[in-house]
Amino acid sequence: MADALADSREIDEAIRIGEKVAVGADDIEDELADELAALVAEAQIEQKNDQEEKEKARRNAEENGRKDEQSELETRLQGLRVPASVSVGEVAKEQSKAKIQSPSQTA
Repeated sequence: MADALADSREIDEAIRIGEKVAVGADDIEDELADELAALVAEAQIEQKNDQEEKEKARRNAEENGRKDEQSELETRLQGLRVPASVSVGEVAKEQSKAKIQSPSQTA
């Protein structure tokens, strides 16, 4: 009888330990779910920040491209301007000479 009582106590103790472990597992699952939700939210924030940084970099590149293009056009325009020391008649003579020389150079 003493052996049966001892066995009963061991079984009862094992059941109580099992209950404590099972209850603790629910707490752990809740903690893990909360941690997972926090990680997902953090990843979404990082993704949003990355997208904003990429968009900002793209806009900066576009703006720099426009500035470069504008600078190039201004430089080309400076090369096309007739110096103030040249008279309009001289420019017309040079243009007509160029037109006359062009057909003979192609022949």
